Amino acid sequence: MASNDREAVERLRCYLARRPAARRILVLLLAAEPRKAIARRLGLSQHTVDWHLKQMYCQLGVRSSVALVRIASAALDPPELGAVELVE
Repeated sequence: MASNDREAVERLRCYLARRPAARRILVLLLAAEPRKAIARRLGLSQHTVDWHLKQMYCQLGVRSSVALVRIASAALDPPELGAVELVE
């Protein structure tokens, strides 16, 4: 992994440690859930989901969900991928 990638992974880990909602959103994004479905599953507005994603893009200096997912897949531990609290 390149130095810039390692730095981005660490920045994302720090960001997610302070924002549990962003972590849940990212886990569902990694599971290929659309933003609208993420909002519904977590009991959030789509605007809130978009806001969290925009903050992560800015924090990491990326411009697409593909780039965010690439970094996130390295930042999150595999057990986290199945552990998302859902609002039903």
